[in-house]
Amino acid sequence: GAPTTCFVNDAICGGCFCNAGGRFTCEEQLDVVSYGLVDPETNVCTEFTQNLAICPQETVTFQCTNVDRVTWSPTFVCSIPGDLVPAGATVNRVVLYILQASNATVVLRNQNTEFDLSGTVTLTYVNVFATPSDWDRNWGDTETETIALTIPPSSETTEDIFQLRAVQSFEGQASIISQIQSAAGNSGATTDVGFNVDFVSDISDFQGGPTEVFSAAVFLFAVDIS
Repeated sequence: GAPTTCFVNDAICGGCFCNAGGRFTCEEQLDVVSYGLVDPETNVCTEFTQNLAICPQETVTFQCTNVDRVTWSPTFVCSIPGDLVPAGATVNRVVLYILQASNATVVLRNQNTEFDLSGTVTLTYVNVFATPSDWDRNWGDTETETIALTIPPSSETTEDIFQLRAVQSFEGQASIISQIQSAAGNSGATTDVGFNVDFVSDISDFQGGPTEVFSAAVFLFAVDIS
């Protein structure tokens, strides 16, 4: 813009910035009117606009881990301590990241005494939030592991099925944000989040089935506060 005269004032600027390629994203304030000093002696400056990131003051995290036989019973509960968020802070956003690995041992038999038996065996892990409404979607989107087998007559085979899920992220809804906000600064309060893991299997025309099924998961809560 055209040069004008500015009033010079010292201001303390924060060090917050947002990495567009990073794990977290943040909103921008668009076309913010700003001024650049052209001549320090005469205080002549020029006007321009820029987009400024609206960054949270801080992100605090809490992590839980569970390794258990499937079905998880009782429900695994991760208790987020109230004093994770300082008293007086405002909870702006909650994101949950889940990394899950599961394995199963499946024993299968062909009881036919004369012929080979071929078939496809599937194992599907079913994941469920205890309170799905706390998140933008349920954890229950499932993935199926499949193996094709041929077993000779009167024979048995043991198969190991391993599954490593890509990291999943879930956006916290108003209900979970409110719970964490209500407990802020209170060391005696917790926000409890429950998780269930189950499985279903199809062993085709074989005999037998899964004998050992386990699932391990890491739950990381990232809470943006200001």
